[in-house]
Amino acid sequence: MDTYSVVLKAFDLLLKYGRNTTAFAARDIGSNLVASATQATCMLGMHETGLLSKQQESQFVQELLALQILDPGPYQFSWCREERPSLWASARAIRAIAVCQPELVSEERVQKGIDWIIRQMSPTNSGFGYRAGNVSRPVYSYHAIKALTECCPGSNEERKTVILSALRRTSSYLRDSQIEPGIWGNGEGRNTCPASTLFAICALLDYEGVSGETIVSQPMRSAAISLIRSQLSVSPESWPVFREFAENWTLDFFFPGKVNLLLQIASPEDPLVGQLVHYLVRNYVPYREALGWSLGPNQQIWTWTTALGLLSIASYSATVRRNYTSQYSMPSEQARLQTRVNLLQKQRTVLLAILILATLAWLGSLFPQTVLQLLTNEWTVRIGIPIVVIVVEELFWGWLRRRLRRVRKRLSLG
Repeated sequence: MDTYSVVLKAFDLLLKYGRNTTAFAARDIGSNLVASATQATCMLGMHETGLLSKQQESQFVQELLALQILDPGPYQFSWCREERPSLWASARAIRAIAVCQPELVSEERVQKGIDWIIRQMSPTNSGFGYRAGNVSRPVYSYHAIKALTECCPGSNEERKTVILSALRRTSSYLRDSQIEPGIWGNGEGRNTCPASTLFAICALLDYEGVSGETIVSQPMRSAAISLIRSQLSVSPESWPVFREFAENWTLDFFFPGKVNLLLQIASPEDPLVGQLVHYLVRNYVPYREALGWSLGPNQQIWTWTTALGLLSIASYSATVRRNYTSQYSMPSEQARLQTRVNLLQKQRTVLLAILILATLAWLGSLFPQTVLQLLTNEWTVRIGIPIVVIVVEELFWGWLRRRLRRVRKRLSLG
């Protein structure tokens, strides 16, 4: 099955079967539980496909806002993951709102949610953990940076200054926590960690996009990709494992979403990207006329795992399509001018033929015998008719030829 068909079927699964009466079902299909992290992840995955209407996105955003904690206390304006307020769930929620309805970023509730995220920053190293006071890790720092960078464009100048200041401090934490250029550990030790490396380098790239700084060099990218390639574990019994911590996980719950991250540092033509995308495409779980993904091949479908897989494959397809278009298609202005050239050439040929036939018919009605003798004369056919064609073209269609020259000149300069 091709990637586009997989995207459509996974999208259908979330829209038709992944929802209960109030929001997207948490975990498995048909569950009555809802979770803000699942809601946000489904929104991000479905938005990436470009298949959602504005009305649907608005509805999903309102459902997500309804899950925000509004009770006074230390967790006010945050979001929960499995009934526990968390940075990860809150960052996902803010990011989903900013992506699906960027005009809402300036709303007070969303701004206070951003402030809550910033307050979770470690006062000692400016990184982020699961919540304030927890060990800073690249994975949580990535989610915080991703949410804050998405909110930058929709914030006013005062708020943008606050956000950029927080981003600058967290990016410094990530740069300082490298074990070696382009390589990170899990936040607690000096052991290299492919997953942490992937999150950290993608966070720095996101920061580059809003700050204008250049942090990630090509050697850093190459080192990160080499580490991931060397320590990736692939087996038919589980998802490929990006080891999150020092121990070897038997399952990597977030593997379907990490393919999307890998696209930020590697080309879609990279064999590693192709291997993981095709692995994901081959190991979907059918559900009625749709499909989804589970915690591992041939297990029960989960909504947020399906959303992560949808996000990765839709991103991969979009990236391949953009690269193909930029490589093989002319710029839009050139394409438009070339179309005009083709149309003018066809018009010239057809109209010229009509004019010549009409002229001959008119002359034939006035001097039938003379015209008949001329048409049957050998020298007329060889020399006379071409001369008539040239004269008629110069007299009546010279302006058309001048238009063609102007268009061709613009096309050559385009």
